[in-house]
Amino acid sequence: MARPSSCLHACSIDICYCKDGQSQMVEANDAYALGCYGLPSLLYAKFIFARWSQIFVRENEYDF
Repeated sequence: MARPSSCLHACSIDICYCKDGQSQMVEANDAYALGCYGLPSLLYAKFIFARWSQIFVRENEYDF
């Protein structure tokens, strides 16, 4: 399935689950500035590179 060109290729969304059973979005962040919080190194590198490739309009060499 092709991705629309206007979509972010990588981002993060923090969600909290409240005592009343509801969930709420806390924040959303662009992947170019995220830290590696326990994600395996290769997955993190692919995640970051996907977004930087999109920002600089370059081929994502690590899209495998």
